[in-house]
Amino acid sequence: MTNDGAVIELKAKHVRSSPVLTVSSTTSVGDVLELMAQHSVSGLPVIDDDQNLVGMVSEFDLLMLLLTADDSNGDLPVSDVMSTDVVTVDENASIPTTVRSFRDARVGRLPVVRDGKLIGIVSRRDLIPVLRDLLRDPGVKQEEELVGV
Repeated sequence: MTNDGAVIELKAKHVRSSPVLTVSSTTSVGDVLELMAQHSVSGLPVIDDDQNLVGMVSEFDLLMLLLTADDSNGDLPVSDVMSTDVVTVDENASIPTTVRSFRDARVGRLPVVRDGKLIGIVSRRDLIPVLRDLLRDPGVKQEEELVGV
């Protein structure tokens, strides 16, 4: 599919999930695992007191603990296992740009930022309805038609 024009009006801010479940860098790995299980999410943004994104913790990051599993791993702060080289997407990024970011970064979720502050998160799963709608009606989506603008 190369028809970028069909989804060009749709932006990351239109498909993001918000509010975002977040953790701080001092949250324990055990608490992160509990939150991820309770909320059925595969990753969480890690923020500081000013809502700045300082990292992401994913299932993969946590699964690596299985290689060194011991009783104290649940007490580790998430800062010990989180990824700090986080790829983000600006809230006004087009859907094609967002999809390219997923492809290039090979991640399952992208934090959505406004002026460097976390305002939402978009997962690959969030884009499935966009693809479904595009295949049903290849016309350009108008902003006033979008839910949650």
